[in-house]
This record gives sequence, structure tokens and C-alpha cells, in this order.
Amino acid sequence: DAPTDYVSSRDARDARSALRVITGRWLDAADYMERGERHPDVQYGPPEKWTELAPLLRLRAIMLGRIAEDDSEWSDEQPGDG
Repeated sequence: DAPTDYVSSRDARDARSALRVITGRWLDAADYMERGERHPDVQYGPPEKWTELAPLLRLRAIMLGRIAEDDSEWSDEQPGDG
């Protein structure tokens, strides 16, 4: 399971860059949560659960980041090109 998140097309031009943005957002939020501090832009879960949720969020961010950086997961082909 993973939190629901989204990225504006202003911040990401394609799915791969959206994953990169979300990865960075989740890693940053996990840092705040581990310190017990409220992130200025996002919040995942209630504050009393942050120490429990932070490592889970970090792990999911790392997994998404690996997918985003793995060239074998991405094709240069655009829909309709084939």
C-alpha cells in the first residue's frame, strides 16, 4: 500500500518525471515526520502516527525512485507511435 498523491502537469511533463517529483516529496516528508515536525506543504497521516509511518513512506519513496530511474521500465515510444 502507498499514500495517494498527485503531481500537477506544471511540475512533471510525463509519468517518469511525476514519479521523481513524488519520490522527492515523500522523502522530504519522511524526514520531517521522523523529526516530529509538520511539513510546510504536505501531511501524510496524523501526527501521533508519524514515527510509525515515516519509515514506511521512505521505503515506498525509495521503491518509486528505483522505478523512475530504471531505464528498462520506460520506453521512448509514445502512445500511437507503434
